[in-house]
Amino acid sequence: MANLKVENDRIKNKLTDLEDRTRRYNIRIIGFPEGLDEKNLACNLQKFIIGNFGKEQFSDFFHIERAHRIPGGKPVPGKPPRTILVKLLSSQDRDNILKCARTSASVLYEGNKLSFYPDFCKETQDKRRTLWEVKKRLRDKGIVYSVLYPAKLRVAYKGSPYFFDTAEAAVEWMDRTVI
Repeated sequence: MANLKVENDRIKNKLTDLEDRTRRYNIRIIGFPEGLDEKNLACNLQKFIIGNFGKEQFSDFFHIERAHRIPGGKPVPGKPPRTILVKLLSSQDRDNILKCARTSASVLYEGNKLSFYPDFCKETQDKRRTLWEVKKRLRDKGIVYSVLYPAKLRVAYKGSPYFFDTAEAAVEWMDRTVI
């Protein structure tokens, strides 16, 4: 039984990694209002991204292959709009979009704040979500951090990097080290 469990965990991890690799050209955009021309969503998003971040940020072949909203009916008034999934031709352009969105103060479309995220499978998203509280504490203390794939926290503190596989380990380190 123990060997089967180990093998099952190994196969699950491999499947999660494969699914994330197939999504490496994708981004999720949250906040675009409903009602945009959904048939030309990819074209409209491409124009918006180039207009907002500048053509020089992207490769000469910058192109959005596909864009669509997550499945489900239109949300009722007062509820947030559905997330848009975007598949790009190049992972380099995907990384540049995420970098531009992270470094700009805020990205707005008709007064709506937009958020850009990499697209990961549910398992990876769940692992990263466990780090949310720790990241909030680090931000509040002004400590630089990043999240490495799949869900490893890297903290730069007093010129040294620290790596944590779990939120509990990071919290324990903060309680012990950070004043």
